[in-house]
Amino acid sequence: MGAAIGKIFMVFGMLLIATANGTAAYYFISNYDALGVKQPIPPAICCGIIGGIIGMLFLSIFSFSSDAIFMSFLLDEELRFAGDSRPDNMKEFAEEMKKRGRGGCECC
Repeated sequence: MGAAIGKIFMVFGMLLIATANGTAAYYFISNYDALGVKQPIPPAICCGIIGGIIGMLFLSIFSFSSDAIFMSFLLDEELRFAGDSRPDNMKEFAEEMKKRGRGGCECC
């Protein structure tokens, strides 16, 4: 399940980057007459594809790091927040879960 969250971030990020690049290229090509391009859609699609591929390469690092952070949180929750090696903004959350006597992800 952990790897699925990183993949979802990567797919949506890649789609956003590809769409933004394609849209920006379309507006640039259609508004800049010195290029002499009559049909701006094919070059805009190519720009979107290239932007999506480059975005996918950069987002693969983000995907890996988000998976690692998620797995670290789940391990910490499984160990019932033992130890003190977590970021300061998570310490308050861990103390609250310890007072309740259960992990952060359990229900009921």
